[in-house]
Amino acid sequence: MNNGKSIKFLIGESTDGETIYGNFTESGSFVSCGHVGSGHSSYDEGAFVTDLLKNYTPEELKFVMIDPKQVQLNPYKEIAHLWRPIAFMPNEARQYVSEIINELNQRLEQTSSDDGITDSKPALLLLVTEIADLMMVDQGFYEQAFLEIATKGKAVGIYLYIATQRPSEDVLTESILRAISGRLVFAVASEQDSIRLLSITSAVEIKNQGELLFVEQLGSKPLKVQAPYITDENITKVINSIEA
Repeated sequence: MNNGKSIKFLIGESTDGETIYGNFTESGSFVSCGHVGSGHSSYDEGAFVTDLLKNYTPEELKFVMIDPKQVQLNPYKEIAHLWRPIAFMPNEARQYVSEIINELNQRLEQTSSDDGITDSKPALLLLVTEIADLMMVDQGFYEQAFLEIATKGKAVGIYLYIATQRPSEDVLTESILRAISGRLVFAVASEQDSIRLLSITSAVEIKNQGELLFVEQLGSKPLKVQAPYITDENITKVINSIEA
């Protein structure tokens, strides 16, 4: 898939000035959490998406974007990087997730048969801006789908990035947290949330908007990072530049 090119994205700058990246090719899946005003939504909708758009062509990377709030991903409605139109409604979200699971199974079958077809396919990235809305509709379906992508997708270039302002057990279940190795944890509301996500309480001590604790692999020490902020105007400039 993607001719073996790693799918990396900018997370921000560490306290010692190092530029920090996440790597889907290595971690496979990430979860982004933070309460209202923490900066996690601004990062997910802005710097995260635009960095990937700037660095990968539609032939290398396709998005499946699910935006239950129906406003956060509007700027990207016409980009060529979309595998399917952005899903705003519950029926669309379920349909697209089902199609990704079908694509996952097809790629796994092709890989096992050694026919090489998957090598020419773009990487697929499922981006959900708020999974709480999906889990309220059908927790069983989405939990199983996220688990399949998180545990099997990396091998065939299908990746997962899910975000939420509510990292409670009914939204980010224990099964999902065990399956997803990458974490971007902005300021959260309680020590309990921080412990569930990172096994430490430090996420409640974050004071600056856009500041986060990053873990690429389960069990590794969280790294404090300041995420970049990109304005709506600059998002538009990035979209126009890739379409030029």
